[in-house]
Amino acid sequence: MQCPMCEADTKVDGSRDAHGGVRRRRVCKRDASHRFFSLEKLEGWRLDDIAIRQSGGTRFQGWLFDKERLFRDVEAGVIRLLSDAEIREVVRGIVEQLRDDLPDRAKPITDEIWDRRELNRSPHMRPQAYIWDTEVREVVENQLSLSKNRVPHLLYAMSFRGRPVAHRKGWQGAEDVLIWLSEKYPDLVQREEIPTHRPATVTWKWRPTEPAPDRRPKYVLKAGRLIATTSDGSRVTEEDLEVRAGRLVAFDKKRFIESIRLALLGRGKPRWMADAVAWWVLTDLQGQERVHSAQLAIGVLDCLRRIDDIAYLRWAAHVKSFPQVRNFKSEALGLITHPSDQLKFDSNASPRKSLTIVGNTSDSD
Repeated sequence: MQCPMCEADTKVDGSRDAHGGVRRRRVCKRDASHRFFSLEKLEGWRLDDIAIRQSGGTRFQGWLFDKERLFRDVEAGVIRLLSDAEIREVVRGIVEQLRDDLPDRAKPITDEIWDRRELNRSPHMRPQAYIWDTEVREVVENQLSLSKNRVPHLLYAMSFRGRPVAHRKGWQGAEDVLIWLSEKYPDLVQREEIPTHRPATVTWKWRPTEPAPDRRPKYVLKAGRLIATTSDGSRVTEEDLEVRAGRLVAFDKKRFIESIRLALLGRGKPRWMADAVAWWVLTDLQGQERVHSAQLAIGVLDCLRRIDDIAYLRWAAHVKSFPQVRNFKSEALGLITHPSDQLKFDSNASPRKSLTIVGNTSDSD
């Protein structure tokens, strides 16, 4: 901004919030006696200059808005149910909506905020403004809801709304999923359909213990149909066919655990919990050098049904290939009306599968 007295350049010597903009005290660079105030009003923001602020706290995340990061967030939220091209299209819609809404959503990062170090400061980055992470995720949900396939919309909602943040507990169980469905898709779920009572169950305690490497499976046989002849009509052995078809692969513990973490996304401590779930499943498979992929998938399904409704529904959508949101409705109702015995990972419990039962087995009145 130029000095109104001599038209030289000016510098900011202080500022404070004012109604409708930021009131800045300016000093002429040519003549320091030339001082005046200016009231600056925001005309627009660039999305790339916006920081994301985490809800439930005073600090910002340590990065600017990033489309690739958003892509990975959506990909994990929908458990890779959408193709890369479909996710790119969703991200494009999110970016367009955020750009249109920035004047209303963005809040300036003032000198006061910067000086109080509310920002995870970087010497190479001072964002101009910020928006809340909840606002970004609401836009993501909105874009996913526009698709004819409503399953990714619910999967993402479970990963976001199931996450406990500060004062917000997040979704606790299948009842919360059904309530959300009744609000978003009243044609599918009516509020009065949601049971208000669960039968009582027992709780099992188990100490998570990783099976020794020599006791874990070495190979995984993937699901699929075998064809016992080649294109020229000759016969091949079943083992050769499995290798050629890429069905018989080495068991990858890291990949197995990462897939479980996708189901547990937003559910408290997904890294530690995913390890515990994997160990629970692998404990039952000890001594089996070769397992079927279905054994792993069903083992995780059984374990998650005992420990977390939301993670179970996300895993079930992937394993059972839910084609419609109504599949979630029936599955969620089943969790309430016919709950599994509960499982609690406890460092003081026994590491054996002969578990200690706590609680009672009778239905409450």
